[in-house]
Amino acid sequence: MKKIIIASVLAFSLSGCASGLSPQSVGTAINNINSTVTEVQTIAQEVCKFVPATKTVTDLLSQFVSGFNTAQSIAQRICDAVAPAGGASLARRARSGPPTVNGVVIRGRFVR
Repeated sequence: MKKIIIASVLAFSLSGCASGLSPQSVGTAINNINSTVTEVQTIAQEVCKFVPATKTVTDLLSQFVSGFNTAQSIAQRICDAVAPAGGASLARRARSGPPTVNGVVIRGRFVR
């Protein structure tokens, strides 16, 4: 996770060098990312008893897809992807490959 955040911040800060991006705004960006990741994980755990991996959430956040801009919407799409569709058995679901959202493989763990 730290590598992803560091890479994201570096890319963000390098792109902002010409615009005078301050170290404080980079720190704020990191805090916002961490906060959003935690929020998505908490919502998904409450909604579908699934905690998505941090990398999964940051990969989804990096896409900037319309309608994909809130922790609630991201968590719901993750839950939709990991829930057995239409009563499909977990065995049949497993044979169809890993769940994905916008091409991002959803990794994580189910909790009780």
